[in-house]
Amino acid sequence: MNKNLSGINVAVTRPSIYSSFLEQGIRAQKGIPVMLPAIEIVEVDSKETKKRLDCLDATHYIFVSRSAARIGGALILEQGRIMYDSKFYAIGEGTKRELLSLGFKSISLPETGQDSEALLRVPSLQNIAGKKLVVVRGNGGRLILNKGLEERGGIVKNFECYVRKKPIWNAELMNLVNNNQISAW
Repeated sequence: MNKNLSGINVAVTRPSIYSSFLEQGIRAQKGIPVMLPAIEIVEVDSKETKKRLDCLDATHYIFVSRSAARIGGALILEQGRIMYDSKFYAIGEGTKRELLSLGFKSISLPETGQDSEALLRVPSLQNIAGKKLVVVRGNGGRLILNKGLEERGGIVKNFECYVRKKPIWNAELMNLVNNNQISAW
């Protein structure tokens, strides 16, 4: 039995910033990666982002996605905004790994679940009255976390550091799809 992809087209639908390992893996198996992201994650204009960073001064930084960690975490560190007594939170293991790779230390995770409700159950986010918290996120999305933290008396600011965009596939890629020349997705 042949254990490689021997020249077949394999579509990769993950956002470009997360797909290089798949592209390399497909090539290693002699397949042809066809990059067809279903959504793109794009950093907000850095000048605009840095202006908003100047307004942030918090003791709790909550990262609600891998993208928030990868993009927002790097921008926050670049600006030297982290205080030694700051607390950091990640929505899940992937987000935590991104933060650790940037050099963050001592990151709290929910014990169960990987969503806003799970973050709200983290013990150190229970008694936060008067504390300043920054939710690092993309544009839009749910505000359950913000609302829950504000109900506890937290002073919550969002740091929106990326946007989700619809990708544009060129004619060559569309022809592969329309002519059923993708063997695996």
